[in-house]
Amino acid sequence: MAKFYIKHLTKYTYNNTVIDAANLIRLHPLNDDYQKVISHTISVTHNAYIQQFIDFYNNTFGTFMITEPHKELFIESVVEVDTFNKMFPNDSSPIDE
Repeated sequence: MAKFYIKHLTKYTYNNTVIDAANLIRLHPLNDDYQKVISHTISVTHNAYIQQFIDFYNNTFGTFMITEPHKELFIESVVEVDTFNKMFPNDSSPIDE
């Protein structure tokens, strides 16, 4: 088992002031038999509320709006996960034709 601490930062800088920003983010870690999410936070400029959804493939994604004028947008994801060994199939045998 290995523990990982991951910090991801996305930064947008605009030449002009942005007055309306609609965004979709895919920064939510997978929580399954091989990876357990211990903690996860996402912070966005202006403390935007992030609404979460589940897509067709069972992945979590988020959307948010920023209506305050801004010239920069920061999105930060901080994750702590425990990972577990995963057995991969033995592919050293020849394929029967």
